[in-house]
Amino acid sequence: MNMKKRSISQSLIATAAALALTLTVTPAPADPPPHAPAHGYRHQQFHGYDLVYDQGIGVYVVADLDHQYFLDGLFFKWSDGNWFVRVSPDDEWKPRPPGTIPPGLAKKYRNLQAPAKPKRRP
Repeated sequence: MNMKKRSISQSLIATAAALALTLTVTPAPADPPPHAPAHGYRHQQFHGYDLVYDQGIGVYVVADLDHQYFLDGLFFKWSDGNWFVRVSPDDEWKPRPPGTIPPGLAKKYRNLQAPAKPKRRP
């Protein structure tokens, strides 16, 4: 290798090393991104409600409201042995069939399901 090529190579290496030393390393954020589940250690807020992720049932619990949950843009409520759902706090609660409830909630409340209505005889 001739002297000129060696000088250029050394110059490029020195420049790259100097540039690498001047770059600031930004640490990764401590919390997961906002779209990730909180897994019990971080609160979320949605429509003014405080939500706390319950990893055991796989949904957010609506803080300070009994039997109310949130998942994938829907509020779920257990009342009088039935499930109800709404999209926002301004909406009315609408009945929801048990088979359409998140699995963790269905499991938690399976022994509390409303009694089946007796079948009519023809």
